[in-house]
Amino acid sequence: MGGTGAINVRIRSKPNALPGHFVVSSVWACSEQNLGALKQVPEEERALYRKRPIGSCTPDRSKVGAIRQWVTGRASA
Repeated sequence: MGGTGAINVRIRSKPNALPGHFVVSSVWACSEQNLGALKQVPEEERALYRKRPIGSCTPDRSKVGAIRQWVTGRASA
């Protein structure tokens, strides 16, 4: 989220939820630079997923994968 210009990013696991379920909150200031980043980051993430075949055992090196690993406390397969 920091790549989109978000600040004060907080990640918390949801109480009574399955592993990997979490809440993310932040503050995002609207500016030309942040708006450009907000458009660019999802495209970069989509490109990563397009390159990886569904069901592959390739490690998830995306930002989402890093968050998932941090929240669950384990490396992806």
